[in-house]
Amino acid sequence: HSMGGLVASHYFAMGKPQRRKVNTFLSLGTPYLGSEQASNAVLTGNISGFIANVFVSEEIRNLCPKLDSIYALLPYEHLWRSSLAVYDFKGSSQSFSFEDEEQLLAEYTKGYNQQQHDKAKRNKELLFTKKGKHISELVNSYYLAGDGQKTVTVINLPKNADLSTTL
Repeated sequence: HSMGGLVASHYFAMGKPQRRKVNTFLSLGTPYLGSEQASNAVLTGNISGFIANVFVSEEIRNLCPKLDSIYALLPYEHLWRSSLAVYDFKGSSQSFSFEDEEQLLAEYTKGYNQQQHDKAKRNKELLFTKKGKHISELVNSYYLAGDGQKTVTVINLPKNADLSTTL
């Protein structure tokens, strides 16, 4: 689920011997393209509109740049979807280009670590084949998405399914 799908993807990227050990990969809500929400959290301290943000947004802004995982969740440049990159930054709501986002992160984020961001970018590139396919497509994979996307709502398992090893 979520970041776990990215961790599994890095395992797949290690090579064929690792991928051969995987019978089936089920991905639940993994942000393969990064998350515009991660940028928003770093810049504003707002995490998915939780009411608690009113009270802790500054603490969140201070914490985010210290988390390796936040850099892994920032959106990919070549897969940037500017129509989804909406922020409440500087009291406005507008779409930003990838370059705008990079500049905002560097200029306005307390404790921003450019080296960590660059390392995360290099690691993300490992997750795509030379033909542009995600590395998880090289194993038997099933994807269940989220974040406003229609997805599977019911999974029917055989009556004799061993749930301890099924999911």
